[in-house]
Amino acid sequence: MPSSPDPPVRIALVGLGSFGRQHAQWIEALPELELVATCDPVAGALATAPLVPHFTSARELQRSGLAEAVLVASPHYTHAEIAADALACGLHVLLEKPIARHLAEGQQLLAGRRAEGQQFAVMLNQRMNPAHQGLKQLLDAQRLGTVQRIHWVCTPWFRTQAYYRSASWRGTWAGEGGGLLMTLCLHQLDLLQWLCGLPTCVQAFGAFGKYHEIEVEDEVTAYLEFPGGASGVFVGSSGEWPATNRFEVVGTRGRVTLNDGALSFVENETPSDEFIRASADGWAQPTTRTVNLPVGAAPLGEHSQILRNFARAIRARETLLTPAEAGLSSLELAGAMLLSMFRKHAVELPFDAAELAQELERRTATSAAGR
Repeated sequence: MPSSPDPPVRIALVGLGSFGRQHAQWIEALPELELVATCDPVAGALATAPLVPHFTSARELQRSGLAEAVLVASPHYTHAEIAADALACGLHVLLEKPIARHLAEGQQLLAGRRAEGQQFAVMLNQRMNPAHQGLKQLLDAQRLGTVQRIHWVCTPWFRTQAYYRSASWRGTWAGEGGGLLMTLCLHQLDLLQWLCGLPTCVQAFGAFGKYHEIEVEDEVTAYLEFPGGASGVFVGSSGEWPATNRFEVVGTRGRVTLNDGALSFVENETPSDEFIRASADGWAQPTTRTVNLPVGAAPLGEHSQILRNFARAIRARETLLTPAEAGLSSLELAGAMLLSMFRKHAVELPFDAAELAQELERRTATSAAGR
């Protein structure tokens, strides 16, 4: 890999769980970054970097002067607090998803003051996936015409009870602020709104602890209404196997399907709305053709692309691909689904973020986990 023309960004890593340690490997492989400190209140220092200073307090690390940037990969109920403190210390921040426990907390975090040039990004790495980018390009180019229907069955989140026993915060309102929506398929909710926009109305149905001994949701089916009249369905589960991951968007000019990472586009030779009006045959259907949509390989891994862009943005060479503000929309969509499940009625977007925050705080107060 060619060296960077700039000195590497001195970055600290907060959170050394299994995923945090993977982040350390990605950082160490990029010439644009230098790992200068780590932090975890429980886990020990990295064996692969024995000379890198290790802290048990994020607050102490962020005031140590060792780093100019921080990557926060701690349990997500700590994200907003650690990020807010890092920003107050003048550090650049890259935050794992979600940026906060709920929409109101995310809005408060983003409303905080930042110094000029201070970079704040969120790890929405799924946007870097070549198949997702190909689908985005097709939709942005309006190859589907007017979008009519969106349907995503997304169930590759199967978990055993042992998974939830592995950490006291898992599967609890106090520890996660939600389950399936907040921790497992939040990337997919981000992709849904990134590709198709936020809906105007959500009606969600689901279950809390249907398949597991947990407090939070582990199955959700949501009906979505979009500006312009398109409708949609999102289905998620962490108790269903075999799994399905199929995203389908239908428009007047055809149908595109993303199925387990493969893209397929069936195009109408005549747009369906035109055909409905023009055909004299009551049983006729538009002629279609299958369009090849090859998915190329990314030159760099998804997470590494975000990390490299973050470093280059700090050095004023690139604009952030996934600024922290982009992390609000998935919180809003997940929050609307949760609020609809709590209230048992449809929720219009934007909704009252304070109402959801109050409901989550009430459930947190009686959560079995505590902290």
